[in-house]
Amino acid sequence: MLFDIAYCFLQRFVKFTQITLWGGLSCGLGLSDSKGAELWDLSLEELLEIEINTVDKSPHNLLELPATAWVVTQSEIDAGGYTNLIDLLAYVPSVEYGYPHSWLQGGLRGFSDNWSKAKLLVDGEEANLLFTGEAFIGHQFDLGGIERVEVIPGPASVQYGADAFSGIINLVTNQKLGGRFETGYETGERGFGAWRMSGSYGAEKDGLYVFGSFHYYDGEDADFTDWVRTDAFSEPNQALHVELLESGQYPYRDINRAYSIKTGLEYQLDQLQTVSLSYQRYFDRDGGGQESPEISFRDFYTRRDQQVYLASYRRRSADDSLNWELTFRYRLEDELNRFNFREPVDGELSPLYRYDIEGSEELGLDLSLDYTPEWGVGNLRLGLGVEEQDMVAPIFELDSLESLTPFLDRKNEHAYLQYSLPMGSGSEFFLGGRRDWNNLYESPNLLRSGIRLTPLENLTVKLLFGQAYRAPTLFELELNDELGPSYMDTKEVSIAYRVEEHLFFQLSLFESEASDLIVNRQVTDDDQATDLFVAFNEGTKDVRGLELEGRYFFDRGQLSLWASVLGGDSEFDLAESKFGMRYIYRITDRLEAGLSGKYAAAMSTRFVDGDFMMQELEVPSLLNFDLKLSCRIGSQDGRRLWVRVRNLLDEENYYPNVRGLDPKQFKAMGRSWGVGYQVDW
Repeated sequence: MLFDIAYCFLQRFVKFTQITLWGGLSCGLGLSDSKGAELWDLSLEELLEIEINTVDKSPHNLLELPATAWVVTQSEIDAGGYTNLIDLLAYVPSVEYGYPHSWLQGGLRGFSDNWSKAKLLVDGEEANLLFTGEAFIGHQFDLGGIERVEVIPGPASVQYGADAFSGIINLVTNQKLGGRFETGYETGERGFGAWRMSGSYGAEKDGLYVFGSFHYYDGEDADFTDWVRTDAFSEPNQALHVELLESGQYPYRDINRAYSIKTGLEYQLDQLQTVSLSYQRYFDRDGGGQESPEISFRDFYTRRDQQVYLASYRRRSADDSLNWELTFRYRLEDELNRFNFREPVDGELSPLYRYDIEGSEELGLDLSLDYTPEWGVGNLRLGLGVEEQDMVAPIFELDSLESLTPFLDRKNEHAYLQYSLPMGSGSEFFLGGRRDWNNLYESPNLLRSGIRLTPLENLTVKLLFGQAYRAPTLFELELNDELGPSYMDTKEVSIAYRVEEHLFFQLSLFESEASDLIVNRQVTDDDQATDLFVAFNEGTKDVRGLELEGRYFFDRGQLSLWASVLGGDSEFDLAESKFGMRYIYRITDRLEAGLSGKYAAAMSTRFVDGDFMMQELEVPSLLNFDLKLSCRIGSQDGRRLWVRVRNLLDEENYYPNVRGLDPKQFKAMGRSWGVGYQVDW
């Protein structure tokens, strides 16, 4: 009954918008109605044919996948106007979102912080920072060369180890033949301006496939001079902002730079053997944003620079019963911070401080086997791995540039085993386990299990259980070497249902119970802030939720609607309900419109006042719409011009500050405009 009502509503909504958009834009612009030029492939078949390897490194479509997954394809990325990961994650059901105009804050499924409880992957390889363990999401993760983004909420530590706590985000790079180039400029209120370009290319000859992609971002964020003078900040910082600004020497500036490079090759030695090599680099230099404006008036920046080298060898048996892969990984990471002292010195620019973590390294080796025995049924997967991290000590100093000293070294070994048993009629049972051995903290034992049932054709019901852990970071262990991991158990019912040829639903009901959570904050037991950070295993947290997504595909586009409802024992930084939509409509054979929208309910947050006491504040509800128009130009299908408007209604929106310090809440960007050019060949 519920599906019938939703189906009827979607049909009526699409019919109405077809009439209004088609009549107004087609007639007004004088464009013809030609269905012969398929600029954007938006079929349901395309979506359900995608093979997702992220959950257990074996291919599944969305109906078979032993998890809930929110997938955004390249055509949806293009139509929605999502230029980087910051843009896209605002419109994903499971995401807790806060953007202070620097790097993203938030998390998945009610666990909201600096993304230290989620794991970011690029083509299945980890991209979290080595030192802090967080998924540091700035402007470096551009989507110009991305084939799709997979957001898979729920525990994933059995497969991916530490910090795959509340879920994983996987960027799948475009490795198709041909190329793409895109460039664009965006401008908005308060002097905001940003320019970006990206490109990707892939070619194949005689069993050798080579690919490469790049992007560059150069922007100056909005001038929030008036905002930092308000009581959104604590009284001491508010007074400091006024003093610095009125001196005339410290204008508010937030200059950002970012780039990324990925290149590699894959060579098929014969029908059974393949080798591959790749190099990735992600660089982000940010001017500070709203979170620390007292140090970003002049010459402040923070920089993250990650480099990853990968080499792998894959082999399969002639009868395809045994497949195995050996992967070598080397990661190099720098974190640099430059900022000015808070007060002017004799009217001159104050001395430059630095806080650096430069030259951290990781070596990793992984072996995975996939075996389907001839003597029985089922499938057996085995994974073995070892990683060693050589960390450097953070340095904080006024003017000396002494070399960094060695810091903690971490070694982790793991073994992973999973068995899958087909049960007939498309049903399946699986059970997996993992053991980690670590030299710095206790070694976790984890389980993952589930049953996939197919009671009807095109309907799957998945009963899932999973465990995860979040490791203490080296920074936290320096503060308290007795810290242990945080743990979480999650029970979930996930339903995927295809209705006829045009409608697809996903529904998830889950409960997550976390224990021994690691907390870093400046608060004592009496709620009195101190000058020292304290790291400790705090206790438990319970989150229960419902997530629903419906996608309706029609001849000229698609409509996606989603909802997320959360509850539990968390009182702060959590919107109990969120609703979103994405509507893509091919107006003519040349013109397409993409509209994204989101509503988030009001929520409570905490902040430190001028007397160093914890206070509470209600962050108002959020409403936002983004619009993109894309037009094919010339006789070639691959050339397009586009126009994008963010915050179409120019709403005054705010985000919570999940770190609990200044400001009390973050002010979102007002309306902005962007134009660009894209070509595919």
